[in-house]
Amino acid sequence: MQILPSSRATSQRRSAGGQAERVAGTQLDPRAGRLPTWIPLLLIGVLAALAIQRIQADMRGSGFAKVDTDSVHAELDAPWVDPRWQVELSSRIAQLPDFSPDSGRMVADILTLVRDLSFVEEATGARVRWPDAVEFWVQLRQPIACVQVGRKFLPVDADGTLLSGTWTAPPYVSSGFLPVIGPNDGCFDEWVPGMQLVEQRHLDALAIAESMWEELEPKAREALGRSLIDATRAEFAGPDEPGAKIVLEGPRTLWFGRSPRQVSDGELPSRAKWQHLALAMGVTDEADREWSLIDLRWDEPELVFTEVVPPSAEPTAAE
Repeated sequence: MQILPSSRATSQRRSAGGQAERVAGTQLDPRAGRLPTWIPLLLIGVLAALAIQRIQADMRGSGFAKVDTDSVHAELDAPWVDPRWQVELSSRIAQLPDFSPDSGRMVADILTLVRDLSFVEEATGARVRWPDAVEFWVQLRQPIACVQVGRKFLPVDADGTLLSGTWTAPPYVSSGFLPVIGPNDGCFDEWVPGMQLVEQRHLDALAIAESMWEELEPKAREALGRSLIDATRAEFAGPDEPGAKIVLEGPRTLWFGRSPRQVSDGELPSRAKWQHLALAMGVTDEADREWSLIDLRWDEPELVFTEVVPPSAEPTAAE
């Protein structure tokens, strides 16, 4: 005789089986009992930060983490750099004592010291590269002319600031020689780097020099050779007054008129004057004479030619 299970017993067995299945399902879940990924990563980061702080503290305590000002090296990136400027900058910084990389005051002192150099226009962005280096950005002044100081020459930038580094002759920069601010009357003999032009005649000559670099094509500028700009009478330019004069090697002379600083009705723009000169380079007349003077002030430049002087005959040796 077959005995059938009661409905209550069957229900109890189903309930127990369901609980067993749920328990079994929970135990088989692969994510059960695991920590979130970010928790161990956070712990590793905290431990690493503590370790770095401990290393830094030990290095500071031992005196290793110090900026050695004798070994500071600044890269000077500019179209033209006098190599002596790098030496001057490094030696100036070396005058400061070694300091901790945490010393913000010393970093600021470096910027102040660097800005005082005659050839530095701006110095910014100083920061310590731990443990023992300092980085900063330097914008250099670029020379556009020079002045004669005694028997030497010092470069001058567009602001009229004399830059360090003496030369025995006007230096060649980029695609031409730096023009000399005339009239070479000895007024600069006691000047030193860092001083600034203030007289109108010198500022007028400087403006002409700047226009030369901006408006005269490089090939013509190179062919121009050495020059001296005397703008003493630039403001008085007129039909009977040539104004500023530019004296070239040869000697040859350019009558330039007024400086670009001076606005006057009817004055030919400086760009047109330099174009006149570029076209006249190498021009000779029908007798193959070279020009000795060009009046650049008019719509049609006026050229004056010189007589060709044949070289004297070499004396023959006595027989």
